[in-house]
Amino acid sequence: MSGMLNVKHYILKTFIFWMVLLIHGCKSDCEFDTLAKEKFLEKIDLVEKGHLEDFGVPVSSQVAIIFLEEITEVNSSVEWGDVPAYESRVKLEEDIRLWHKWLNDNYCYISIEEIENLERRVDSLFYY
Repeated sequence: MSGMLNVKHYILKTFIFWMVLLIHGCKSDCEFDTLAKEKFLEKIDLVEKGHLEDFGVPVSSQVAIIFLEEITEVNSSVEWGDVPAYESRVKLEEDIRLWHKWLNDNYCYISIEEIENLERRVDSLFYY
């Protein structure tokens, strides 16, 4: 009977060990790139703060929109033309909602290196 108790105790300890390792491993992956998540959120913030209904989208917001479109593969509703602009606040808010959803689903899979590389590529389109 004592041998059976030792086996159950060993199995329980092994199970707990692997669960702690698994949980800790998942958390550290997501916590590692909080900087990437913050930079992503800064881009969304730039788009939202840059929206001026009658004056179009400023260059800094245009850069952020292209960045967000590239990384998420979610096309914005901005109307690109002589003066890029959102048709309405509703379309802007829908884009922001989609970008937040993408981030919530994917932030564990993006790295600060990926963010910075894409920033450099997009910036080079606007700033020489």
